Amino acid sequence: MSHDAAQVRRPDTVHGSLFRTLCSVCLALSFSLFYSCARKPALTGLSVTENATRFEIEVNGRRRGGAMHVPPLYDGTRPYSLVFVLHGASGTGASMRKTASFDAMAEDLEFIMVYPDGKNRRWESPDDTAFFDSMIAEFQKKYSIDSARIYAAGHSAGAIKAYQLAACLPGKFAAIAPVAGCVFSDAPRDDLEPVSVLHIHSRNDEDVPFDGVGEWNMLSAQDSVEFWKRVNGVSDGPVVFYDAHGIEGTVWKGERCDTASLFYPAAGHQWPRLASDMIADFFYNHPPRPSRIRMRSESLPVAFGFGSAVELECELENAESVEKVSYFSNGSLVGSVESKPWAFQWTPAMRGVHRLSAKAYLNDGSAASSTLNPFVLITAPASGGAAAGGNASMIPAAGAVSTKAEEEQYEARYAVDGDFFTRWSSGWTDDQSLTVDLGSVHTVSGATLVWETAYAKRYAIEVSADGESWSLAFEKNGGEGGIESVEFSPAPARYLRMRGMARSSEWGYSLWELFVHGE
Repeated sequence: MSHDAAQVRRPDTVHGSLFRTLCSVCLALSFSLFYSCARKPALTGLSVTENATRFEIEVNGRRRGGAMHVPPLYDGTRPYSLVFVLHGASGTGASMRKTASFDAMAEDLEFIMVYPDGKNRRWESPDDTAFFDSMIAEFQKKYSIDSARIYAAGHSAGAIKAYQLAACLPGKFAAIAPVAGCVFSDAPRDDLEPVSVLHIHSRNDEDVPFDGVGEWNMLSAQDSVEFWKRVNGVSDGPVVFYDAHGIEGTVWKGERCDTASLFYPAAGHQWPRLASDMIADFFYNHPPRPSRIRMRSESLPVAFGFGSAVELECELENAESVEKVSYFSNGSLVGSVESKPWAFQWTPAMRGVHRLSAKAYLNDGSAASSTLNPFVLITAPASGGAAAGGNASMIPAAGAVSTKAEEEQYEARYAVDGDFFTRWSSGWTDDQSLTVDLGSVHTVSGATLVWETAYAKRYAIEVSADGESWSLAFEKNGGEGGIESVEFSPAPARYLRMRGMARSSEWGYSLWELFVHGE
């Protein structure tokens, strides 16, 4: 291996006590049905939209569906993996699709992605098991699917459902990856079939606490991992596959299945950005591919000045069998090399956040892909001939304030800490703002906003030298979220403010990071 309960994301409109009450109700309902595995014969009839972004299927007389993604290069000539990603309570398949961002990796990994909708946005229906059983059968009819490579990941209530599916559909899933959801203490222990598990959990999760929830009979994150270690008959390990930034990634190898954990210190009850890379890597390499490839730089986002070259390298197993290595940015080819040391120097043509990956082509006709990918933030033009990897175009923040934060774990400072596991989340009204303090006056010329699911449809970027008198630098109407890089006329400023004017949803605004460009 290289290296919501709740909702797809915690709505920024729900405050702590109310949210935990809602969670309690959702969890209790999920608990009462968790191991109710009875399945009625499901009706068939999978229908897929022309562009393969939505599907519907009839199950026990009810139409159910969700979002999906079939890689454009899929042609049915070789089997693909089938990957289900489950939202949490109050979420949807479409929102989970946007939050998890698996689609950008699907082409390279040969994944067909499915993001089903829970009934009434919840995973508590007695029909859920039949729904998944029918989806598997119907997707196998319509597409070339590797039956040994069917996987499920989920967040919070979706994580709990993933655990349930492993128990109620034995032999269907090769691996599951629950995020922010644990095992119930009365789960069956003697008749479960082994299945590889990657459990991802924040040590600071207040809604599904890391140490468990006694009144919900829910095990701790660590005990949930121990539970599946016993089911999987783990004998070897542990092996540390990630240890940086307070994040601890560990895998225990079993004869048939692995059990792994990824515990991290921040972010709370949400889907962390690195989770998708870890899960994709876990799924792709189960069972092991004939060869593996690992990007040499496996780290949290790195900032580069636009115009600077990025040195791409990788490590290869069975290197003597490699004929070519290709490098990709956000799934698009940027270049290839056909000789050792397999390094490639890339100068990005576009600003933004680039998810880098590599694919090794072997002389037996097979290929192996990297999936634990670094993020590279390409900023404004590099000044003063900055060397590759330099951050001359990035102005470090001295601090940040906002009009209102949802809770302590979503304070303004988390939008400027350089950590993509944390975020700022505002109150629930349109008139919310985030102000970045640069510590002293700089020449400011742009910004990069890395939005969480709750983004601004309309917002302004304002600058100020003293924090009292503000000037409009940029305004956007029709924001689409994701990664937005904006440029404006250089101006002297100590402060930069993102002033929200219209939200994209009932929730507030939420930013993983806000980077300021200039000198």
